[in-house]
Amino acid sequence: MLNAIKIKKVLFTSSLIGLVSMSQFVQAEEWEFTTGLGVYSANEAWKGTDAKQGIAPILSATYGNWSIGEDSIVSYSLLNEDDFGLSVGVNYRNDAYDDDKFLGSKKSTDAVFKGYESPDGDVTFKVDGYWEFVNLTLEQDVSGKSKGLTADLGIEVPIFNIGNDFTVQASATMHWQSSDYANHIYGVSTKQVDNSVGRTAYTVGSVTNYSVGLSAFYQLDKNWSLIAAVEYTKLDDAIADSPLIGDDKITGAFVGASYSF
Repeated sequence: MLNAIKIKKVLFTSSLIGLVSMSQFVQAEEWEFTTGLGVYSANEAWKGTDAKQGIAPILSATYGNWSIGEDSIVSYSLLNEDDFGLSVGVNYRNDAYDDDKFLGSKKSTDAVFKGYESPDGDVTFKVDGYWEFVNLTLEQDVSGKSKGLTADLGIEVPIFNIGNDFTVQASATMHWQSSDYANHIYGVSTKQVDNSVGRTAYTVGSVTNYSVGLSAFYQLDKNWSLIAAVEYTKLDDAIADSPLIGDDKITGAFVGASYSF
């Protein structure tokens, strides 16, 4: 949930990797690598979860139309124009409670998670597209874990830039989750019920979360770049009412540096 932050929780780190890579599309048939490290602070919505701080690695590679570790495990660009693009790929998706997305993450101390088995992540077929400032991402489970579909529809608008070296952009995204996926992540099935700790049965239908964010990219030289981002996500009421959730919003911030070669 951290789209990128998407906050896909918004997938915050992967969206930042995508931000770095936006300026590094490779047309020639040669490898290009991006590596780096960042620090983050995040307030998640899970009940009893304190603000988290830690480190998040940046690692991706491109070869012609192929990309590894940007916004997917692996993806292939079918079309990559200035104003329109389309790619398909395979990804691993996990927005569950115990996803260990960030290095240094700590689990909740709330009793509601005593004996709770966090749902497994799933392998998805992913489609990414953009037109001008509008972008759309679709992910469908192909591993049989959640059987769910998610769709992120967003807009990213540059609000300040100095040449190609320094850019600040604002984003707004609508994150839709099918009932299968939302219930997989936020629902409580009968086998997970424990009334003694307040983990009552709960079923979630399809939901829509909304996020806004600001990100900045600064190209220090040919190889080095600095990136920063902040994001706020408002959760659907059906998610906020889950016995596993203690807040109706998620916030996060990230600052990092990357090296491309």
